[in-house]
Amino acid sequence: MLRRAVITTIKNNVPMLSERVYQAFVAPQNLARPYVTVKVGAIQGGAVDVEIRVYSTMASFMVLDEIEKKIISTLHNKEISDTEGGARYYLQWVSSPGDFVDDEKKQIGRLLVFEAAAVQGE
Repeated sequence: MLRRAVITTIKNNVPMLSERVYQAFVAPQNLARPYVTVKVGAIQGGAVDVEIRVYSTMASFMVLDEIEKKIISTLHNKEISDTEGGARYYLQWVSSPGDFVDDEKKQIGRLLVFEAAAVQGE
């Protein structure tokens, strides 16, 4: 499963998150920050959009810069695996549309967009 592969890969490679990587829309309330959510989006021409949102306190966007850089180096042009199902995926970073403010939760964030394609068995 693509979502599990992305979450596990980020947890294992971005220590500054302390494994705070969740599925979009179901992250627990009142989380310590920074944290990340992963959303699997639409299929377009054989590729699947993967949206990763990085959240932090309203103190500094530089934390987002560091985490963005680490996530891109972890996933861009890399093959990742679902450790439970064995499926493999190749990811490419598409864009980082910019920063946003979540006034309701009093936090800042950044969206990272990747495309993923399934890697066929040998």
